[in-house]
Amino acid sequence: MNPNVNVSVHDSKGYLSISGTASITKDEAKIEELWKTSAAAWFEAGREDPSIALIKVDSDTAEYWASDEPRVASMFKIAKSAVTGDTPNIGRNDVVDL
Repeated sequence: MNPNVNVSVHDSKGYLSISGTASITKDEAKIEELWKTSAAAWFEAGREDPSIALIKVDSDTAEYWASDEPRVASMFKIAKSAVTGDTPNIGRNDVVDL
C-alpha cells in the first residue's frame, strides 16, 4: 500500500493542496471529539461501530492559489491565454514546506 496522499480543498477565494503521508488510526478520544450525530446513518452500531477509523495525514508540503479578483475576470484571462498561448496571471501561488 502506498501511503502518499494529497488533500485538496477550495472555496470562492482559492485552492489549497496538501501533500503528505497517510495512516489509519482508531484513536477513541479523537473519534469522540470529531463524531457528529449525522454520521450514524452510515454505521449500524453508531459511534461504537468497530469499522470507524480516521485517516491521519502528516503533511510535507502545501501549495495554494489565491485570487481576490471576480471569477469572471479570471475566466476571461484563462480564455485569453488559450488564444494567445500566454500563461494567465490570475492570482497568488506559492509552495510551503511544512
